[in-house]
Amino acid sequence: MKFTFKNCILFLVMLVCNIAFGEDVAIVPTNLRVKRVTFTKVTIEWEPCSANTAIKYCIIRNGTKYKYVEQNSFTDHVIPGKRYNYSVSIINEDGTESPVSNKISVQALQSFSFDKHKIIQQTVDQFHSSNINFNELLDTVTGIISKLGNSQISFKQFDIGILKKVIAEESEWLNAPEEKLSADERKKIRTELDQFLKDNYGGHSFFSVYTQMKLIELADQYKMKKNYKGATSLYKAALNIFSDVETTTSMILYSLAKVELEQMSQNSDIQVRRQHLKKALKNYLNFFKYCPNASTDMKQRIYTTAALTLYKEFPNFLTYKNYDKQIYKLALQLAQKALELDAKNISCIQRLNKIKAWELVNLKLSTYTGKQSKPSKGHILVNNVSNKLPISLCLPESWSDSRKFRLGYRPLQIKVYAGHLYDILVSVDIPGGAPVKYNINSISPKKGKSIIYEYGTTNKPDIKKNTYVNRAQIIIKTLKPKAPYNLHIEADELCWDWFPPNPYFKLKHFKVYNDGVLIGTTQKQHFLISETDSQEKYWVEACDTKEKEISKSIIFIRYPKHQNN
Repeated sequence: MKFTFKNCILFLVMLVCNIAFGEDVAIVPTNLRVKRVTFTKVTIEWEPCSANTAIKYCIIRNGTKYKYVEQNSFTDHVIPGKRYNYSVSIINEDGTESPVSNKISVQALQSFSFDKHKIIQQTVDQFHSSNINFNELLDTVTGIISKLGNSQISFKQFDIGILKKVIAEESEWLNAPEEKLSADERKKIRTELDQFLKDNYGGHSFFSVYTQMKLIELADQYKMKKNYKGATSLYKAALNIFSDVETTTSMILYSLAKVELEQMSQNSDIQVRRQHLKKALKNYLNFFKYCPNASTDMKQRIYTTAALTLYKEFPNFLTYKNYDKQIYKLALQLAQKALELDAKNISCIQRLNKIKAWELVNLKLSTYTGKQSKPSKGHILVNNVSNKLPISLCLPESWSDSRKFRLGYRPLQIKVYAGHLYDILVSVDIPGGAPVKYNINSISPKKGKSIIYEYGTTNKPDIKKNTYVNRAQIIIKTLKPKAPYNLHIEADELCWDWFPPNPYFKLKHFKVYNDGVLIGTTQKQHFLISETDSQEKYWVEACDTKEKEISKSIIFIRYPKHQNN
């Protein structure tokens, strides 16, 4: 038999109560049985007397005549946890009394030991009656659930809808006919359910587990409707029932954290985000207070979830101007704790590296012009292009990181992220000509490393150690161009800048090459080219009147559909 909560509730009375069946007798009343049992109420019922002589029934409790009723059912007000014995006899019109029915033994549910137990008991007891008045029950439960957490919780129309749905489901379950089970069947089910509760819920009683799940279900409904105060109160009430089972405890704490995170929007200011983020983290880490001996796997999940929650907020808290070191260090510590539990876990290693990629690094950027290495003038544009990386750094679509700096006689001191990727667009002023413009693509500055780039040569960027252990360095050297430079596309023309290498040079024309093949000459600084679907390499050479060529330009790559890099 599969023990879901829905089918378990149908056996609640039979499993919680210890029913002792007497010998079958052929006289009325017959089939005395327990109808329902809660903390403070027990309802019994029996088959009605078919004879016309019965005028009332005598309820015998613990061997003593206790009450007289006219209907074939009786609800007794009892003490939580106490056991009671019942039997019933018939009082005839002539005053004679029939033999007593079979005897049953019933134990009322145990009271909860936390501070809201009376409210939970009232809630359960309201579902006791077999003739439920829906509207009265709705009003009662509305008031009871309000008391669970915050008296300021307001029940709007959608809250009433939630309660109606839950109450209707519970009413259907509680009023469902009981299955007829033999003593052996009942014993087998009891044993199986006890083992199920032991294996999955630490041996807590079925009713404790059931009540907690109902509170969680109701809290989830409130969260969906964005009634966060009500959801928080109900989750906390569920946690108060028992909190030593790691699966349900982690689930409740995760839901409490989600309540806080869902209250943050794109328009929330940094202080509001900090407040909700702090509460969410507290809920995650409370797990270790409730379940100090939890499994390694569950501990790792908690650390990972908390670290990821912080990581997703990095674009908000780790800006260049307002870099929150505490947020970064806490995320790093949580990711390291997760990795310590399993040092070979690839996911944990990758997650730690993603967090480290957001470490703030001071970058010294020096630019020089000419052979004498004079400080350059002009400007640079530093663009974050980390979306090119094979791993995601949790950058939102609307996130932009592009900064422009003016070059001068002193090196630039700027801030970058250690594991991010940058493109640097350089524009250096050249005496006697247009500024030299070029890109240095996919640079990732590292602490203790120097990147040296020389424009005008075929050399690739050189990476060396520097003397600044806690600082990155980029050195850009721009040589005065001797050939056409700044090749680019405008409309369907290849364009470039140029000035004579010396006062004596007399230009005859420019030669334009495509993949090593001369495709034409021009005396202008532009040349019409046709569009193709393939990648092409162009360069330009300047020729004097003697057809003597000077150095060719840096190769310009034209990509299909004008997608130039």
